[in-house]
Amino acid sequence: MGEIIGKLIDWVKSPKQTFIVFIATLALISLPHAWVNHLGLQPFERYRGWAVIVCLLFGAAVATQVSMSGWEWVRNIRLRRIAIKTRGQYLHSLTPGEKYILLAYLDRNTATLYLDLGDGVVGALLSKELIYQSSPVGEITTFPFNIQPWVREYLTQHPELLTGAQPPLRKSSAW
Repeated sequence: MGEIIGKLIDWVKSPKQTFIVFIATLALISLPHAWVNHLGLQPFERYRGWAVIVCLLFGAAVATQVSMSGWEWVRNIRLRRIAIKTRGQYLHSLTPGEKYILLAYLDRNTATLYLDLGDGVVGALLSKELIYQSSPVGEITTFPFNIQPWVREYLTQHPELLTGAQPPLRKSSAW
């Protein structure tokens, strides 16, 4: 008995099944008696009271699932807008080394540069999600990195953000 109830609960967890049960019970309690007779559903007529209870329960479940999906959709849009705004602010506060690397993408008219994975400037651009590692295959420390399309578009429209670009300091020149 417990196994049957467990399977029933698993079946009901699916939004599709919940919606189907809701619509079926709603139809059963909403159909006029003539239609019930025509469709051959007279044996279920006596369970109309139970159908109302099941319809209300499953209707509440459908409403909950729809509202949770709607909330998740609104939340994702809001988070995406915040992320875009934050990343846009990053472009207005780039270091000279970051500007130098991003300028190289635009000057060479390429989406991919092979950069040193251990370079702190590359790491900063990665963490700001302005570039991304396009392949796990590379040389010992050099891997392909692509510029985000929206970054290329924004910097093409606002090239003044890349003024003051300088090659990043390397270990040998920092000591």
